[in-house]
Amino acid sequence: MSGDGSAWIVGKSVSSRPGYWRATSADGVTFTWSHMDRPSLDKSFSAVWGTGPNDTWAAGAYGRLRHWDGTDWLQAGVMPAKTPVTNDLYAMWAAGPHDLWVVGDDLVLHHASNGP
Repeated sequence: MSGDGSAWIVGKSVSSRPGYWRATSADGVTFTWSHMDRPSLDKSFSAVWGTGPNDTWAAGAYGRLRHWDGTDWLQAGVMPAKTPVTNDLYAMWAAGPHDLWVVGDDLVLHHASNGP
């Protein structure tokens, strides 16, 4: 759930189709749900965190980290060294759109920036 009255769920449908489900609400009581497909070979996600309608992150298996920019889910490249992160990611927390913490197997990542 983010401060703009929206919520995200990442998972699989009853037919095992991976997807993103987004709920939006103008009054905080009644929600309208929408669905977006994820690639069928996509790795699983275990955490979702958002700070606004154009800033939501999803993290999961094999170092998968994606960012919702209000229009699309974009794959984030995570390379704190010379090789990409392949550790499973389990949880995240953000203080704002430019301050994200992610934790996983033997790993803590912090993304901080002054702008987009």
